[in-house]
Amino acid sequence: MEIERAKAVAEVAQVIINSAKVEVEHLKVTGGKGTGFIADTQPQLPNGITGITKHRLAG
Repeated sequence: MEIERAKAVAEVAQVIINSAKVEVEHLKVTGGKGTGFIADTQPQLPNGITGITKHRLAG
């Protein structure tokens, strides 16, 4: 049963990854107007966390 569960989790994870890839392509085509799948606002940070660093790959 655990192998089946692991496979299901991996499949869901792959769908999320593929959705994010499509969102990034959409952002490129539309000049930065997203669909909302990837939030473009700064999330509320928990106590003790002072900021977020985003790393972007060039290319």
